[in-house]
Amino acid sequence: MIAEGSDIDTDYLSTLSNDEVSEALISINGVKSGDTLGDLQWTPEVIPSSVHCATEWVFIIPVHRCKSNNVQHVVNATGLSSVQDLNYYTAYAFMNIISPQDQAVKMGVGSDDAIKVWLNGVVVHRNNANRKTSGIQDKFDVNLEVGNNPLLVKVNDNTENWGMFFKIYLEPTEYKTSIYLTSELPSVAADVNEDEQVDINDLILVIHALGQTAPINPRVDVNSDGSVDKIDLLIIVENLDDSAVPAAPALREALATVSPETLQMWLNLLQADSDGSIVYHKTLAILQGILAAVRPHETALLPNYPNPFNPETWIPYHLAKDANVTLHIYAVNGTLVRTLTLGHQPAGMYQSRSRAAFWDGKNAFGEPVASGVYFYTLTVGDFTATRKMSIRK
Repeated sequence: MIAEGSDIDTDYLSTLSNDEVSEALISINGVKSGDTLGDLQWTPEVIPSSVHCATEWVFIIPVHRCKSNNVQHVVNATGLSSVQDLNYYTAYAFMNIISPQDQAVKMGVGSDDAIKVWLNGVVVHRNNANRKTSGIQDKFDVNLEVGNNPLLVKVNDNTENWGMFFKIYLEPTEYKTSIYLTSELPSVAADVNEDEQVDINDLILVIHALGQTAPINPRVDVNSDGSVDKIDLLIIVENLDDSAVPAAPALREALATVSPETLQMWLNLLQADSDGSIVYHKTLAILQGILAAVRPHETALLPNYPNPFNPETWIPYHLAKDANVTLHIYAVNGTLVRTLTLGHQPAGMYQSRSRAAFWDGKNAFGEPVASGVYFYTLTVGDFTATRKMSIRK
């Protein structure tokens, strides 16, 4: 959001909204992407840490100086203004800092020109400066509360460049950021597959993407914080239209590429971080139900696919418990053609191409085998099972 004027203590948000909102209110209640004030709009964007350095002559002495115009670049890139060098304007930036605990931290800012920072509705920093910036210039101490910590930053521009830098002096694992307050995330964000309802299918999409930092489908990063993690799971569950877990067969098919050990890892993380809230209890119960549904009760050898095939095929199987897994491939006359030693594997469903055993249609010497019928045998401890497959060339 930008506004005309560059006085650090003038509340331009109040002026633009005819006193309906104010800087103080935004710094407490937050703002949503697309909200408007008059003809202006809050627009989501990341402010890059871009800096330009050059040598300038001061009298007869060369001086190397750096400066940033990153706010101006964002203003132009988002279409807030087409003017390439706005002067005497103010920019507002909002984000929510999600803290797992109450903690005292240090923050840093840099600005061209003046800057003012609110945290949880309180002004925590003010510098009515007239300066250039190329990075962090001011540092100050603040207290983060467990959960939401709405942060509003105001940067004035007088003439020439318009820049801003911000830093939290914490490890990335010690906080999260979002453009929303977690209690205000719109249900439309939780509707990952955009079918106008939030259900188990949206949760499955997020489970598939857990741990990703640049998902192919950006909607699985429900809170738009750059990673798919437990917070996205909690948001989905909080907005579920129906928390019932579907029947096991449907879940097994939908989660064929997700290993039970991955589900167990995220379940353990949620259990360790649970704050005792209803949404945590609900999420844990649903994940435990899903884990029970997708963990096989029996070890089994499944039909290979494709079949018939040429020249390669995948051999799926289920493991009821952790075990060493071996596949033997035999010709129709009983001759051993190939041994696939798959090693020690955790219990789970090995059905998708990324998890099933793969045979390239070659023997132990790397030679393509002839067309015909072959048998494959799964050996897991005392368990053995054999099925038939055929190559057609």
